Amino acid sequence: KLSYWPKQSQPQVILNYLFLKKALGVFLIFLAVYYLFIQRDNKQIKMNIYLSILCIVISAICDGLFGIGGPLMVLYFMNKTKGQKEYLGCIQLFFLINNVYNTGFRVFKGILTVHQFTFILVGAIGIMIGTIIARKVIDYIDEKNVKKIIYVVIGISGIMNLL
Repeated sequence: KLSYWPKQSQPQVILNYLFLKKALGVFLIFLAVYYLFIQRDNKQIKMNIYLSILCIVISAICDGLFGIGGPLMVLYFMNKTKGQKEYLGCIQLFFLINNVYNTGFRVFKGILTVHQFTFILVGAIGIMIGTIIARKVIDYIDEKNVKKIIYVVIGISGIMNLL
């Protein structure tokens, strides 16, 4: 549903959140299927400056609308980095900066309150445990399989958006 109405003589657009969430889900599933089954390993798309900016802007829009800007940045950093360790360092720093900014912004706007921080702390503990486990197993998984795991997780994220 798309509707317009004047507010202080400026048109505003209201988009149906559920439609956008499902569209994002389909998009993420498409990306996962493409990278898992269609793209050839030796034929990686090189991101020039325009494709890089497009990827970053779409990621920012998805992050603003849904709080899920990570999948496109994962693909961006996978393309721009030269190995697993460099990729992991870049993506972790990106998520740190992004999450600190988004959390601060949401606290400032009153979206996040003290009552929600209990849930956030539980999630943070889960993330720390996952990071510890990942550090222990990453040396035993080759880069090709790490990429496959990443694409599967992107696909699962898409499916979750459809539910």
